[in-house]
Amino acid sequence: MLLDPNNCEHFKIMAAMRGPDLPKSAESDLAKWIFTARFRFLVGIKDWWGASTTRATPTFLVSEEQRKHLSTWLSENYHYAMHISDALWALKDLELIEENEFRILRSLSGA
Repeated sequence: MLLDPNNCEHFKIMAAMRGPDLPKSAESDLAKWIFTARFRFLVGIKDWWGASTTRATPTFLVSEEQRKHLSTWLSENYHYAMHISDALWALKDLELIEENEFRILRSLSGA
């Protein structure tokens, strides 16, 4: 899929695909793995670095401890969380994400 930065829905996805612009931590890495890498795959970006920059399989299993840490981290990094929420809705509107995955990722995002 060719993303057009002048298209509002596309721009929302592009903004979330970059990942959190924050100090590296276990939580920011988890957020990148759950959301950023998956969004990249859903719009057809190739894993050009060979370092898990995209992810073909969705995240359905997250431990309760990971969920708690991610929730706390996202509440402290509201700007990134809003990009995730906007991107999820854009992916849904463009029919690029299945309903089940949409609901699970919305739940994980705290939105």
